[in-house]
Amino acid sequence: HPFFFGSEARNIEPLKQYYANNGPVDIAFLPTNSVHLFGLYKLVLGGAEAVKATQILRAGKLVVIHDAHPSIPGLIHIKSSGADAERMAAQLPEPKVDVVRISPGKQWEYNPSQNY
Repeated sequence: HPFFFGSEARNIEPLKQYYANNGPVDIAFLPTNSVHLFGLYKLVLGGAEAVKATQILRAGKLVVIHDAHPSIPGLIHIKSSGADAERMAAQLPEPKVDVVRISPGKQWEYNPSQNY
């Protein structure tokens, strides 16, 4: 099963090019915390953006990463979460995006027949 790991994905536009060059994936691993440096400079995607990116990649599952980072006052500002991705995904028409949130230190195994 092909997957996409967008560890530090910040913008959706490059993912459109990735899809055009490589086709669909089954699972997208994307950040959802929309962390901002000094509260101004966005470093990674937020939850709603991650869901949109998952749709662009035609993936059925979004595995949330960077969902447990703490804010560091004055330096790192967390502006989103996996909960935002879940809310956005719940509003989608078919085909749905399943959002998988994994607690820190827990293991996840992909089972294509299981709905997360």
